[in-house]
Order: sequence, then structure tokens, then C-alpha cells
Amino acid sequence: MAEIVLYNPKHMNVLKVDSVYYCPPPLDLCYTAGFLEQNNFSVSIFDENVEDVGFVDFLASQKPKIVGVSASSLALPNVYNTVGRIKQFLPDVEIILTGQHVSNDSAIIGELGLNYGLQGCCEEGFAELCKTLLRVEEDLSAIAGLLHAGNKTSGMKAGCDFASILPARHLLKNERYKYGSISASRGCPYSCIYCASTGPFYVHCDTYTVRKPKNVVLEMKEAAEKHNIRIFDFVDDVFTYNPDYVLALCLMMQEKKLNVQWTCSTRPDLITQELAVEMRRAGCIQTFFGVESGSEKVRKSIGRDISDKNVKNAFNICKKAGLRTRASAMFGFPGETMKDMEDTIEFVRELKPAYAMFYPTLLLPGSRLFEQAVNENRIERNIWTKFMKGQAELPIYLPNGISRVDLQKFLKDSHTRFYTGFNYFLQRMLEARSKKDIQEYFGLMHNLKETGQI
Repeated sequence: MAEIVLYNPKHMNVLKVDSVYYCPPPLDLCYTAGFLEQNNFSVSIFDENVEDVGFVDFLASQKPKIVGVSASSLALPNVYNTVGRIKQFLPDVEIILTGQHVSNDSAIIGELGLNYGLQGCCEEGFAELCKTLLRVEEDLSAIAGLLHAGNKTSGMKAGCDFASILPARHLLKNERYKYGSISASRGCPYSCIYCASTGPFYVHCDTYTVRKPKNVVLEMKEAAEKHNIRIFDFVDDVFTYNPDYVLALCLMMQEKKLNVQWTCSTRPDLITQELAVEMRRAGCIQTFFGVESGSEKVRKSIGRDISDKNVKNAFNICKKAGLRTRASAMFGFPGETMKDMEDTIEFVRELKPAYAMFYPTLLLPGSRLFEQAVNENRIERNIWTKFMKGQAELPIYLPNGISRVDLQKFLKDSHTRFYTGFNYFLQRMLEARSKKDIQEYFGLMHNLKETGQI
């Protein structure tokens, strides 16, 4: 039984190997739960990605008064259906929407028929709202980032001292996750045209902020000792943006002898050999880079002015330091041609990352590209509402002369050409560090086939 249930809806097919799921634990909900518990609320977290029971059945067993839903744009159809079922079977439950989508599209509150939503880094704000709804202790007008029936009740932006409390990992089924999520910073100092959020904490976090290295290391130590988490993924958008900070963090990890491994994400122009070596010594095993395009011209046009030389250098640096690499790329940028897309596939293959994923360019509300697409009459402003209700396809950018069918073909071809060659298979087997690595490879191949990506 819990007064408040926090819900992370499923929006994709998650890779599963030996009962372990390769998906990020909902760190934002863990922080929210931490603040709620600090205020003496009873809380449960339901991550649909790793659960065996249906969410509505779970709610019936918990009998909560409030349900918090963290929704990405891609999860909207699932959210729409689930909210409808909650209203039908548990009409007295108050539903509060948080997450990436509502942070950039306040109208979604009304479309879902909800009374409340919270934008930005809203962990503390969520606790304040629960005090108002359940204890009548707070004034709605003082809650930063709050939406009431779709209208802002405060001009204050939501912010959170996320170093003041540990995320409530004890509410997760930690043994079901391949790794634990952790954050050393929030915000992103860059402004790519396709981006509307930064990690699980969104652009509305105001400025780029970092935690003290000691605070991060203490959290890792606590998670390792209490929850047996041995692999961490730093969800920071640009983990190495401040190299001096990362060096200090790595040295403290080494000093405390945490005996854990970790991964991170950054830009190809924000890694040096010295930094990569220290990261490896501190337990880093993998670095993720957003390559985005194989064309320098296209990268520059989308706000990622990074040369081919810099991109190749980043992957070589990681290889020399013993770090595995992952890469991502997108198809469907303004002015992009079929040749640009073909160059992207070959460029990523040339980099030889351990893993690569290719995506369509989403038109996320709040991004400059979304506004451009609206102004060009490529989409309607309410396109995500239509997508949520099953009245429109996934909103993606389609350059002139390229159809949705063309783009879908490129996506399938890109994964097929990257993953199915003998050279890639040999690379994976030679770089395998354990039996788990081999199982992960075959699990990924099965997942890609099941989802029609190869």
C-alpha cells in the first residue's frame, strides 16, 4: 500500500538477457521518491519496462491517492491509454504528469484531461504539490514549474538541489537492470536544433550545474553496498564538458576503490587521451558519442560543428585507452540528401564502434527543428496530440525529395549493414570480456530481428 505511486511507462522493446533488462532505471522518479519520503509520504515506483504485472492491476493492489506519470514524447500513446484506464477503474486517483514531454508542451495536460502537471526539474515541486493535495499545507501559487489544468500557476522555473538527497533506489527492482543510472550534472550548454531535453531532467533545469565529486562518489558507494549495483551509467548529456571536474571525480573514484564499472555520454570534441586514460583507470568501460551525421555540412547546420577528424580522433582515443564505444546517428535533417544518408552509414561503420543505433530525426516540441517544421507547414502544432491518440504517425522531419518509406528503408539498411557482416561478428567476439558480452551480442541480434530493424 502506498499513498503515491510513480509510473515510468514503456515506450519501446527492451533488450532482455538472462532476466536482466538493458534499459535505464527511472532516475528522475527515484529522486522524486526521495523527496517524497523525506516528507513522510509512502511511495512506490512502477517501471513498466521491467515489471511482470499490468500497471492498473498494480494500482488496485496499492490503492494510492496520487499517481505521478513521467512521460517522454514516444510514450504518449501508452500514457493516453493508461490514463484512460486509471480514470475508468480508479476515478478518485489524482494523476500528475511530469517528464520530458510536458516540460515542452503544456497543452498535453488538457488533452489527457488532467488537473496537474509539473515542468522541468520538479522533484521538490512534486512533493510540495502532494503536500497541498493530501495535507493542505502548501500554496499552489508558490510551486515552481506547476501547471494547473494546463495553465502555469507560478512564473518560477523549476529547479532542484539534486545533491541534497539520495535517489530512492530501494524502491526499484535493482536486480532486473543491467546497470544503475547516476547523474553528476544537469543541463546542457549546447543548442542542437533537434534537441528539446537534456537527459531525464530537461532544459528547464536552467543552467548547467555539477555536483561535488565527493557527493557523486558517496552515492555510488551507497548504491554498490546496499543494492549491489556494479555498473553505473552517467546520464549526463555531456559528461566530459568540464575536464577538470571529470579528472577530479575519476581520481576520487580511484582513491575510494569503489570496484565498480561505469559508462557515460559526451561529444566527440570533448575527449582527450589524458582524460580517457583516467576514466578507464577509474572504472569507465564505455563511452557513447552522438555522431548524428556522416556529413560535416549537415552536422554544422544542426548545431554540431564537429569535423570528421575530431569524430575519428575521439573513437581512436577511446580505443587506445581501452574504452568500448557506442555511436548514434540520425536520418532526416533539413537539406539532407540520399547521399548524405549513405555517407552516414559508411562513416559510422568506419568508426568501428562496439554498437551503433540509427534513428529518424524526431520533431520534439520545444526544439528549434519542431518550430521550423511548423513554419514550413510540414506538421501541425498539435501533431503530438494526434500521435498520442493514434491519429497521426510519429512526427519526424522529412527533407525535400525523401519520403517516409525512403527513410524507413535507410533505417533498416543501416542496422543490417552495420550488424550482420562477418567482420562485425569477429570484432565482437575478439573484444568480448566475458560470457555476458557474448550473450549480449546474440540478445541484441535477436532483438533487432524481432523489431524488424535488420
